[in-house]
Amino acid sequence: MHPFPILAGALTLLALSGPTATPPVRWGEDGHRMAARAAAETLPAGIPAFFTDAAEQLAYLFRAPVPEESIALLTDPAAALAPVDSLAAALASSPELTPETAATMLRGVRQTSGAEGRPFFLPIRAALTGRDRGPELDTIIPLLGGDEACRRLHAFAAALRGR
Repeated sequence: MHPFPILAGALTLLALSGPTATPPVRWGEDGHRMAARAAAETLPAGIPAFFTDAAEQLAYLFRAPVPEESIALLTDPAAALAPVDSLAAALASSPELTPETAATMLRGVRQTSGAEGRPFFLPIRAALTGRDRGPELDTIIPLLGGDEACRRLHAFAAALRGR
């Protein structure tokens, strides 16, 4: 048996055992890479290729996109600010992020910003992932976490304003 599941279980129990004297540490890119590497090492030898291929497809979530590269994906950069700014504001006031709360938040932001369809979703996806396609935003946002999603949205909006 690989030791990672045992170690992960022990760390989880320790984390859930009560308050600690030290504040939580930001997980960051290195933490994601270490967890992904450890998880990949525990996959059974005969696992279907879909699972091992998916790891490469989701790797882009590990690094924050370069805002200038993300802006290049847009057809109308000027219209991108409204949905990006609206989502950043909504995330800043959201205490809990789940796929359900993210979906509700996105619906509200869509109504507030006035953007629909691709002009709404593409700037947000580009800001968060640096790509023009990928998993649903209501899945990506909780995976990134509110702080990281806000950081990426603010960096993207700053780059848009600086053009």
